[in-house]
Amino acid sequence: MGRPGTARTGIAIAIGLSIFIIGGGIVSLTIGWSWISSSPGTEAVEPVLSVQTTPALSRIHDDCPTSDPIVSGAVLRGIYRMRSDGTELCLLATAGIRADNPVWSPDGRYIAFVRVMADINNFEVVVINADGTDERNVSNSPGNDSAPAWLPGYPHTLTFVSDRGSGQNLYRVDLSDDDLTILSVTRDAALGFDLEWAPDGLHFATSSSHISIRHIGRSAVRPLVPTGLIPEQLSGIWPSWSPDGRRIAFEADHGASDKRNHDIFVIDADGTNINNLTDNSDDDNAPSWSPNERRIVFASNRGGFRDIYVMDDNGANVVQLTDLQTDAMDPAWSPDGTYIVFTTAREWASH
Repeated sequence: MGRPGTARTGIAIAIGLSIFIIGGGIVSLTIGWSWISSSPGTEAVEPVLSVQTTPALSRIHDDCPTSDPIVSGAVLRGIYRMRSDGTELCLLATAGIRADNPVWSPDGRYIAFVRVMADINNFEVVVINADGTDERNVSNSPGNDSAPAWLPGYPHTLTFVSDRGSGQNLYRVDLSDDDLTILSVTRDAALGFDLEWAPDGLHFATSSSHISIRHIGRSAVRPLVPTGLIPEQLSGIWPSWSPDGRRIAFEADHGASDKRNHDIFVIDADGTNINNLTDNSDDDNAPSWSPNERRIVFASNRGGFRDIYVMDDNGANVVQLTDLQTDAMDPAWSPDGTYIVFTTAREWASH
């Protein structure tokens, strides 16, 4: 989830989001944690590469797994599925006030996301089956639960950040546990609203305004981008590890204070070899690696509304995937690379 001043989802996002699936400077802290069982001047130049565009989405596919009616002219907030060519859009689950940050389980069986409850100060982590069935609130807290992330190698273990107890800490829940017992992972960690595990399941990247790398069971915290490597104004959010764990894509706000914009950067996990992949005057947000490591999906407002795009891992061959006439955000790949999840608000024609 994002923070105010970014194009990403989070507490400051406008109401009216839906989740879709498309097929196909830096603060240094010293924090300890352990696995603790506890119950319940010149204009920027646009990229020279041409952008291919998919057809605009216009209707709900007839073969959706759910039978929820689509009301003409209604703003539908929920989880949708769509193939990478823009076809077969399906409603999987409604979202209520808002839904953010969808993520697939490593085995592709589940989708976790953050739902804003009737009380807009209450964020809950919800899990559904990939076909939209068996919805479960797995965080169950009167406060804010965010940043769902699946623990690599454990397809049923979901972690999330919560402000229950003291500060923003990491918790985990095993979906195979019928009681859904919530266990604490960190203590006094002051985590941000974004979190993603490294493929080794031992490190994770988290951010509030800058990204840090942390290791379970160790107190050291390392900033991802070393001081002096990039301009002071640049901040990093929304980290995404490459599947081999060697690189991290992230979103950064940089430039002069009156001309700041967000771009997508890639950096080696050791903090070297930083590259700006989307160097332009528009806002590019929320990168996510494809499972084969060759592509990165992201959101951008380069076409007016914020839509979903994909590009090669060097920034080439940009393809626009959506044209929804409303903002789309929070994209993430399915484990097999067939689908992409993202959030948006959209008025649909009659089913």
